[in-house]
Amino acid sequence: MDKSDGLVRQLEKLSVDDSCSPGLNTVLRQRLKEFAHTRNHNFQQDNIGNIYITRAGSDSELSAIAVTFPLDSSNCWATLSSALQVFLDLESIHTSCDITLLGWSSPHDNPIGHNVWEGAISLAAGYEQAAELKQFASLEDVRNFSLSANFQLLETDEPLVAKGSPVLIQKLQEAAAGQVKVILESPISKRVPVLSIQGKGAIAVAKLSVEYYSRYVVGLFENFD
Repeated sequence: MDKSDGLVRQLEKLSVDDSCSPGLNTVLRQRLKEFAHTRNHNFQQDNIGNIYITRAGSDSELSAIAVTFPLDSSNCWATLSSALQVFLDLESIHTSCDITLLGWSSPHDNPIGHNVWEGAISLAAGYEQAAELKQFASLEDVRNFSLSANFQLLETDEPLVAKGSPVLIQKLQEAAAGQVKVILESPISKRVPVLSIQGKGAIAVAKLSVEYYSRYVVGLFENFD
C-alpha cells in the first residue's frame, strides 16, 4: 500500500473516530491537503476556507467540473466518502475538463463557503457568521474560482433519485439509461449548473455523468470556433 492509499484509509478512519466536528474541521482539512500532495493534484484554498483539490484535464481553458461536499459538517464523512470515490474513479479517466474535489466551508452545519461562493452573502457576512474563517482572509478571492458544473451526491441503499439543472439531467439520463428517477429544478445557482444524485448507484452514475458533461462542454466550445 502506497502513502496515498494510506491517506485514503486515514480519511475513512475519521468517520469511525467521529472526528467530523461541528466547528472548523482542521484534522480533515490537513488530511485532504496531504492527500492532494501525495497524488500530485493541485491544492488550493480560497479566502472563505473552501478547499479545491484538482486533477488536471487536457484543456486548461475549460472550467473545472466539481464534485462537492460540506467540509465541516457534522455528517462530513457520509458526503465526503461518496464525492471522494467519484474523484478517485475519475483520476485515471481522460477528461478535457479539470475535475475538482471541492469541500465547502460549513462550520456548525452552516453552508457559509457555498453561500459566499454563490454571492448569496458577502465575504464579510461569512466572517461574521463564523469568525474562525477569518484565518483564510489572506488567501485567493473566492470569486476567482470558477466551475462549469457542481455535482452533489450521496450513496445510500434507497432508490436512485436525481434533481437539478436541465442540462445536467440530460447528461445523467444519457449516462444512466433510465435507471434513475429525475426531478427537473429551476436554476438553484446563479453561477453554475447543479446536479444532486442520491441513492443506490449514485457513485457510478455520477462518474459517468461527469464524463458525459465534460464531452458536452468541449462540444460547446468547438461550436464557437
